[in-house]
Amino acid sequence: MIIKELLNRAFMQIDDTGHETYTPYKLLEFYNEGNHLLNHLLASVFPSYVKRTYISTGIGKVELPTNCIAVLKVTADGQEIDDYTVSQLKNIAFDADAEETIEVEYVPTVDYMMLDGESGYIAEIETMLVDYIVYRVMQMDINGLVAMWQARLSELANQSGGNTGVVMARGYYDYGGQRTDYGD
Repeated sequence: MIIKELLNRAFMQIDDTGHETYTPYKLLEFYNEGNHLLNHLLASVFPSYVKRTYISTGIGKVELPTNCIAVLKVTADGQEIDDYTVSQLKNIAFDADAEETIEVEYVPTVDYMMLDGESGYIAEIETMLVDYIVYRVMQMDINGLVAMWQARLSELANQSGGNTGVVMARGYYDYGGQRTDYGD
């Protein structure tokens, strides 16, 4: 869906709350904020949804086409490399003696989106971003929203076979020993 349409969905939810003075560009800022947060959650809970693969040849070095927030796997001539370093969010290096075909699975950073841009997400994830915009405008607690996001993303990962073995908490005990449950 086009970002402008997602912002309209959010605006319809905040329209009669006294917060209708927010401009589309302020809502776009909240969208981009939520998109970056969501990308980090996707990288940890459902990396198969956002991962990219880059293949190149070299002698123990490769530069990714974009910055990344996580490197999931590095292979050289089909052999997985465990001892590698990542610098400047896009340069990967490891010990090698000869030129090899290097394959890197990574999670890229997300770009700043414009009003006419396409979100690129499925409807369930777009709804999560609309929720984020509404939460920010209404100045609600984002912690509960993020917990709900983690549960939803974990569910999506399980349904698609991309389960990473992440255990999602349903609540916590505070210092006084009182149990606080996250909203379902």
